[in-house]
Amino acid sequence: MHQRFDRRRQSLSRMYLDLIANFNEVNKNVARASKEIVALQVQLVELQGQLGELIVECNLLSSLSAQVASKDQLLCVLVWRSFDYRLTGDQILPCALSFTNNG
Repeated sequence: MHQRFDRRRQSLSRMYLDLIANFNEVNKNVARASKEIVALQVQLVELQGQLGELIVECNLLSSLSAQVASKDQLLCVLVWRSFDYRLTGDQILPCALSFTNNG
């Protein structure tokens, strides 16, 4: 009779150890997922900041482009905003004159 109880106890002990091991694995997976979620949240905050900056830039360029009437003036605005574009000699004078006249 003692042998039967010993077998049962060993069987229950193995089941308990298996459960503990499985719960430990689940805990590791939850911790890993939590870290990844935090990293995604940080990226989202960064992207929201960049989006805000982009909206400000778009609003600024939109208000500037509304003030600009000619192609030459638009090229001046693009160069002023640090885009990689160079004005030709023919375009510099109309830009300078239009900005001194328009402010």
